[in-house]
Amino acid sequence: MKDILSINIIPVSQIARQGDFDMLIVFTKNRKIPALPKLKQSLIHELKRHAAMEDYQVTAGSKILFYPSTDSPAPRITMVELGNNKTTPEIIFTICKSLKTTITRHNRCAAILHEKSDLFTISKHLVTAFYSANFTLNEFKSSSTDPKKMSMTIFSQKNIKTSVTEGSIIGRAMTLSRYLGNLPANILTPNKFSDIAHDTAQHCGLRAQTIEEKEMKEKGLNGILAISQGSHEAAKLIILEHNPKAKKTIALVGKGITFDSGGISMKQPKDMDEMKFDMCGGADVLAVLQAAAELKIPYHVVGIIAAAENLPSGTAIKPGDVITTYSGKTVEILNTDAEGRMVLADALTYAQKHFNPKAIIDIATLTSAVMVAFGGKYVAAFGNNTKLNNSLQQAADASGENIWFLPLPAKIKNELKGKIADLSNIIKGKPGDALTAPVFLQQFVDKKIPWVHLDIAGSAWNSEGATGVTIPTLIELLKSGRI
Repeated sequence: MKDILSINIIPVSQIARQGDFDMLIVFTKNRKIPALPKLKQSLIHELKRHAAMEDYQVTAGSKILFYPSTDSPAPRITMVELGNNKTTPEIIFTICKSLKTTITRHNRCAAILHEKSDLFTISKHLVTAFYSANFTLNEFKSSSTDPKKMSMTIFSQKNIKTSVTEGSIIGRAMTLSRYLGNLPANILTPNKFSDIAHDTAQHCGLRAQTIEEKEMKEKGLNGILAISQGSHEAAKLIILEHNPKAKKTIALVGKGITFDSGGISMKQPKDMDEMKFDMCGGADVLAVLQAAAELKIPYHVVGIIAAAENLPSGTAIKPGDVITTYSGKTVEILNTDAEGRMVLADALTYAQKHFNPKAIIDIATLTSAVMVAFGGKYVAAFGNNTKLNNSLQQAADASGENIWFLPLPAKIKNELKGKIADLSNIIKGKPGDALTAPVFLQQFVDKKIPWVHLDIAGSAWNSEGATGVTIPTLIELLKSGRI
């Protein structure tokens, strides 16, 4: 994808020489204006006067917009309060995210970071927010024009190049994921998904291969094939590798159902158009692999995306069918709409058989129960290893994203035992919940391998489309080295 955004870093001492911005964002701490001796005193007084107004609160995230009456680098100034307490990454993330409208409306934005604030965290999240604010998908509109070039200039008293670069990499990764997620299902087929993955790999130096259905049949990847068999579109198992010579391998597995009708167990028509987002886990995996290459992560990072369509037809899988998965375990299909766990079962097995990973994380829009439980505000997480769970939670906290670990109840394992097969893909007669699917997946992961399942249903998309959720967290985890 073509990057039309530009970011400039300029020492705050040079702010008086700069101009021609549409909007200037000034961060304050406890309503105090940062020391800016190069600005005219008349503008400093005006900043202080607005900071003292009653409607500009000390509460983190409080904002005020005004039009300066004196010489200013921009005709509009938005002041943003960081609060009088410790500003956590989550608060900074939320504040920067709230600036979306401010950024979107103006082609040339500038920001002054407070001298006592966390310059590195703020600059990283501000740049990520800049990318998020300027994402759009209008290529299918007949009246669409080339997007305008947007710029963000950051005035800082410290060298923030590293954090700005990281924010840009995260922003580009999220843009890639959001772009894929928003593509309609007649455009982003499993084959197209594979093509884009290979193009991305070539661009950033990843190793890429795609396993076609013929080879899947030979290997016994029947979990993926079963879900795909109702569609004319062939399934693809997309495999990406970063730094394959590294000693430690981390596997990321993504659900890539490019459209999910539910199959024979068809979904209700209402909101079925949103089922194009059922590949967001796979899009996140591709995006994180791109970022891993750009950040030169020292691990061997493997990305595996199980891409397929789940459609009803005369050849579609039926309730009651028994499938022998790649692991050798048999599964009785009681509901064809529980398809994500079937493709992930094969993908998880493939990761273990072929790459011997030290840790596995899978990402999937898996259950509607998570949407009900968290309303899109949290990612549901399930894990079998305390160290990896804690590391992922710390990465989420540092990234400002919300994840919530839920249990893997042992009794559900017994309830999943099939009558005529090793397992059933749902618990018959039991209302759908968020716990059954991860316990099902757990049966396909070696107990000795640290594993986390991230259910991003609900949080993977909102009224504006795909969100790219979990990408900042996963990049932070890989960067931190705490795996």
